Amino acid sequence: MLFWIPDPAFWGDPGPVPHSRFTRWLHSKAGGQFFTTKEPWVQVYRRYHERLQREQEEMEHYLKQQADYEAMLAEYDEQGHHMADMLPTYLHRVRLSHWRKVIEKKTERSYDHIDYCEVEDWYFDESAYYFWINSWPLPYGVTVKQFMEPEVADTLSAAFGSKASVEFNPRDHQRPGLWVIVEHKAGRGMIPRLVRYSDMIKALPKTAPPLTFPVGVGSNGKAHFADMDEVITVLVVGSRGAGKSNTINAILCTWLKRVPPSQLRLFLTDLKGGLEFHDYEGIPHLGGDVDLRMRLTKDSDLEPVRLGQEIAVDPPQVIPILEYMNKEMERRQNLMKGKARKISAYNRKYKHKLSYWVLVVDELATLMDSSWAKDAKQLLGELTRKGRAVGLYIILATQVPDKTVLTRQIAGNMDCRIVGRLADGASSGLSLGDGTYDATYLPFDVPGRVVFRWADKRIVQAPLIPEMTIKQAIRAAKTGQVGTDDTEDTAIAQEVFTYALQYLGGLCSYRDLYKHFKNRVGQHKIRSILKHWELSGSDNNGLGPTIPLGDDEYYLLPAAPDGNDGRLPRQLINVIDFEQERSKWLEIIDFRTRQAARVKENPKPVP
Repeated sequence: MLFWIPDPAFWGDPGPVPHSRFTRWLHSKAGGQFFTTKEPWVQVYRRYHERLQREQEEMEHYLKQQADYEAMLAEYDEQGHHMADMLPTYLHRVRLSHWRKVIEKKTERSYDHIDYCEVEDWYFDESAYYFWINSWPLPYGVTVKQFMEPEVADTLSAAFGSKASVEFNPRDHQRPGLWVIVEHKAGRGMIPRLVRYSDMIKALPKTAPPLTFPVGVGSNGKAHFADMDEVITVLVVGSRGAGKSNTINAILCTWLKRVPPSQLRLFLTDLKGGLEFHDYEGIPHLGGDVDLRMRLTKDSDLEPVRLGQEIAVDPPQVIPILEYMNKEMERRQNLMKGKARKISAYNRKYKHKLSYWVLVVDELATLMDSSWAKDAKQLLGELTRKGRAVGLYIILATQVPDKTVLTRQIAGNMDCRIVGRLADGASSGLSLGDGTYDATYLPFDVPGRVVFRWADKRIVQAPLIPEMTIKQAIRAAKTGQVGTDDTEDTAIAQEVFTYALQYLGGLCSYRDLYKHFKNRVGQHKIRSILKHWELSGSDNNGLGPTIPLGDDEYYLLPAAPDGNDGRLPRQLINVIDFEQERSKWLEIIDFRTRQAARVKENPKPVP
């Protein structure tokens, strides 16, 4: 062979293969057999262009984020100068100043003079503005104790439109002296108080790896994402109401929307009695995709089993799943030995692809406090140490961890940590893995504010995923609609139906809804949303879809003419009320359907 094409394993940047006219002519005369371009090389060449496209997209995102960040810093700097100028006036309103008579020597005229408290210096960081008041000397009659009165902080909070506080620190403090602190209006850390899940999905790059999931928005407005193939293990911690379950649902729903069951297998463990993951029952991603020979009990024989199709709700159900995953880990290690060091490299080389397996354990403390704790610690420790190379990943979630829950072997291998508000410093230090108390400083009144630690550590606002979006993602996974993205429409539907229930008595007239949402949502969008969620089916083949709002679920009755040149609008009906008077509501649905069909067949003539 005259021209040798290297093996793909040696190609870093393939680029185009140059062929002269002579070699192309010789190739055509030989019937296309002279030069054989191997399929692996074509794959490498295609990945090279995909990488260039991904790098270009990432660079565009980076430049946009930098421009937004610089504009935001300029805006905050300008606002800080204005606040420093106005602060003495606001302090004067609460009598923190000195009024005195001054007599001019030449004319002997008297006039009023006010000695204000002076702002000697100021700065701002990710949390707030800090204004240093020169306490030596203060205006005559003004004392430091007067600054500590609640009236002062309340007045400054109202004046600046954001939470303000006053502190007086000793000399050995990192910020000594008298300081007025004003938090940023966007919340602590220049971070938004609310991040919508639909906005983060929209910001997710199209070329992102399949197991990428949204983490939140950071201090400079930057959207943070993580790839499970890189972070390997995730620890989610937070006290009650901190957003732990919301974070897990956001991760799972993102994967269900983007990854088919052939590439991702999920093993869900819900030790809250099955309340959290109940809706995920029946999705095609559940359970393993290979039969492994193992003993289900100590006295039973070896038999081929495939576990994980059902959600484990008790500690005894978790141990067989952990053993099953360890067996699969051993099988993959033997399969990949001498061929590849990582699952991604193996899948690039061979046609038979290995799927990613992810174990999710919600409420780890329940497992570690049970009689199965010893076996669980050993099996989890093996998976966290050796599973990463062969594509077996772990997500652990707990409320208040301690050393009996997070052992040294498990905690030492938790690469990524998402930690919400915690009450004590010991739990914060153990959860973050660095001994710091950062999780105790998170604000009480901002649910979803978390500390995200991977490579470095930062505070972010986790995305809020509505209940309707979760239901819709699960429904799409069950019907095989992987790759469809209707997250934004579902988020709009959640707002529309919530407004109709609270302010319109459950009536969903698209005119009334459009009147309220016209600044953000088009009329055609509201029409399509109402039509999509309208009740369909009959008593024989089932009814649906259900609309989760708060703790209840609702049906949306279809619209129809009322027979008097008017129209009956769509209406939200509680599912429980519907079931109690099922026959009555089915008659109403049948009447509305017949009325709509009659008008469609015999439309009113145009005069």
